Amino acid sequence: QDICYLDETAYFYCTAQTPRCGVKALKNKIGALRALHIVQKFDKRVETADESDKENFASQVNKLHEVSLLQAMEWAKEAWQSVTQDTIANRWRHKGILDEEMYELFESMNYL
Repeated sequence: QDICYLDETAYFYCTAQTPRCGVKALKNKIGALRALHIVQKFDKRVETADESDKENFASQVNKLHEVSLLQAMEWAKEAWQSVTQDTIANRWRHKGILDEEMYELFESMNYL
């Protein structure tokens, strides 16, 4: 099983279809998924911890940040899917990729 240390930036650049659109939203979502994963792993370790095996517990806690490559890719996919069209359009407009006329057309299509 592949193990990696999750750096959400790397996974964003591997999965994003358009550079820098929705980066903040994507990173926030991946960060939230990662934090939830770590808390769940920690809670599981605490529930099964044996008072006499403190060394083993400490080594397990040190490994909380290890994530399989598959898990990281699933988080990136879920995070990318949660970025809305509006977020992307707003970012494109802000960066000048999408001019005002195109942005207005996009906005009017939302109301159809």
